[in-house]
Amino acid sequence: MRYLGGKSKIAKYIREAILSNTSRRELLIEPFVGGGAITAVLAQDFKEVKGYDIHLDLILMWQELQNGWVPPNNISEQQYYELKNHAEPSALRAFAGFGGASWGGKWFGGYARGGARNYADESSRSLCRDIKCMSNVAFGREDYRFIAPQENAVVYADPPYAGTTEYKDKFDSDAFWELMAFWVDADMDVFVSEYAAPDGWFPIWSMERTRDMKSKLINSEKVVEKLFVHERQLSR
Repeated sequence: MRYLGGKSKIAKYIREAILSNTSRRELLIEPFVGGGAITAVLAQDFKEVKGYDIHLDLILMWQELQNGWVPPNNISEQQYYELKNHAEPSALRAFAGFGGASWGGKWFGGYARGGARNYADESSRSLCRDIKCMSNVAFGREDYRFIAPQENAVVYADPPYAGTTEYKDKFDSDAFWELMAFWVDADMDVFVSEYAAPDGWFPIWSMERTRDMKSKLINSEKVVEKLFVHERQLSR
């Protein structure tokens, strides 16, 4: 599914980097499950997975997908704006508000007119394929700050990136990094996707990619995606 900041195109590389840098395979925790690209490629490598997100609609969508729900292959513009302005949180609202009908996978960022492309159909098929790999995932709505640390767990965190302006709510990146360091001290193997990190964190993988919010022709830039771990984790 198209999702703002999603990792579908680089998920397999992140998976390889994580598995090469931890021997733990019991529990994977994702505090920002988002569009589920990393969950889909990593879930079967772990006995148990806990996928969290603060976005209620998004969690409802993942839970309904696990229960057999199949998203529609078409979202009309009228339906899109009805879901945006008048509907209660739901799996369908999440599907329409992100990759199913929204421009760039941004939460109700404008109705996507793809010409010959059918974004809803593409997203529906993608989600139905990915959910087959997630039978061992327990999805729950939770703020990352209130997730209890669990010894020996592996954490993959893909937070809102510092300095980005596409997110509705301000995200405290400093507080996030402090908590991730605390989780490392609680004997968790923590892996964080970001462009940059504070002192004490080091990239174990990187890849240049094109980041664009509107099209491949305008407002695009080259960025380097990185996967960070803490120095204390490297010394274990």
